[in-house]
Amino acid sequence: MIRNWMVFFLGAALLATLGLPFVVLHPGEFVLGGDYHITSEAPLERDVSFYFAQVTVDEGARVDGQMYLYSSTLDLHGVVTKGIHAFESDLTIHDTARVEGEIDQNAFIHWTLLLPAIALFP
Repeated sequence: MIRNWMVFFLGAALLATLGLPFVVLHPGEFVLGGDYHITSEAPLERDVSFYFAQVTVDEGARVDGQMYLYSSTLDLHGVVTKGIHAFESDLTIHDTARVEGEIDQNAFIHWTLLLPAIALFP
């Protein structure tokens, strides 16, 4: 049991360390794993990088910044005022959604690994 927890924490530390260069390249909020929900009552007003996370932007919700997604899913119903940059991620953009910047989606292997909530760095 203890060995399983040690492997989990070592893996999480490795993922956070591998993601550190992207945090430096893309300053803003950093989310590692989990389910992140953006609502109209709590808009996102900065750039954010999502790693191995499930992201939902509700209809009427607004993201004022760049969204960077790495092996994540995005269910977009609202507005993104800047671009969406997705790497090995699945995007679902509904009819009610609006992206005012560019949508850049790159996939080499095209599989997504989602993790439970591990870290949130503002």
